[in-house]
Amino acid sequence: MFVRKERDEGAAFDCASLRQFQGTPAQLALLDEAGEVVFLSESFKLWLAAVDGQRNTSGNLLKVMGGILGRSTSRGISRHWSAFLSGAADSVSAIAELPCNGAVHWFRISASRFKNADDAQMLFVSEDVTHAYEAELAARDLRSRLLASRESERQLISEELHDSTVQHLVGVDLNLMRLKSRLKGDAAAQEILNDIELSVASAMQELRVSTYLLHPPDLENEGLELTLRRYCEGFARRTDLSVRFDSDGSIDRLVSPAQKAILRIVQEALTNVHRHAEATQVMVRCRAHGNHLHVVVTDNGLAKSKAEPAQVRAGVGLASMRMRLAQFGGGMTISSALRGTVVHCVLPLQAIFRAPPASSIGSVKARRECDQVAEGCPH
Repeated sequence: MFVRKERDEGAAFDCASLRQFQGTPAQLALLDEAGEVVFLSESFKLWLAAVDGQRNTSGNLLKVMGGILGRSTSRGISRHWSAFLSGAADSVSAIAELPCNGAVHWFRISASRFKNADDAQMLFVSEDVTHAYEAELAARDLRSRLLASRESERQLISEELHDSTVQHLVGVDLNLMRLKSRLKGDAAAQEILNDIELSVASAMQELRVSTYLLHPPDLENEGLELTLRRYCEGFARRTDLSVRFDSDGSIDRLVSPAQKAILRIVQEALTNVHRHAEATQVMVRCRAHGNHLHVVVTDNGLAKSKAEPAQVRAGVGLASMRMRLAQFGGGMTISSALRGTVVHCVLPLQAIFRAPPASSIGSVKARRECDQVAEGCPH
């Protein structure tokens, strides 16, 4: 078993401070620079026995921890651990997926290096976050099902508008032509019919734009970059907006769910510009920078007020965009430019490049980091 090493008065004081955690669920271990035990809580001993399978373990606890983390199936553990051991990082915190008492559990394992008088010491803390991880998985499943339901609903609405409503309007337009032919001599009737004809034409144009916005392009066969480029071109033709698209090509290397999410995010953003921005120009950019992918949609429309920038007119589809980003730990900011609005979405590359990580327990923290990246990035 691990034996507490005899220490000087300073270390004894540290142990006395830590003993208050004995009998609590807190899993704590204090080691010296060589990895020898200074203090080990009872709950940490039980945890070691559960994940390591040995109640009587002797040797260097630092090596034992390395062996335990080496068995984790979570990505990035070995890299973080190596950085801590080499001294490149003074702290490390990672989620480890480990077998524990015959079942798989997820643990947040944190370690920090600090100075106590002239001695370097390390504090290890282990926390079982299985319930939080499972709750995150359940939330992800619910989000995926909700988004799938919305996709199905959008497809149905698009088909109904194109196959039924638009055809009825075409029939009305043909009957208007017949009426105008029969009432050639009635100038007042011709004026009324001309107004009706213009209204029908406007309604048909709006429906064609709406069905185009709702219809899912052929993403799987064309790839995301070409799909977005063609979509922006089609959007420009149907709305008389000048739309520019710029990409560095990295988006075609994303996992399929991320490509679908980005496509829908761009569609939602363009729909919002068309309906609310009173803009004439839109710029869509998709570029990787550092450890994040940036999707930025900028328009030259009018913000409603300086006190309440773009959020005033960005309500349509905003919740859906945030939900799609949340699947991958992404974040979004909306701000007013010198003229118009900037919608800036940021996603962590680790979560969206092939292949995605096995664990997403840190998605809430990742979303906050992505929001901070978006806020601090120039447009």
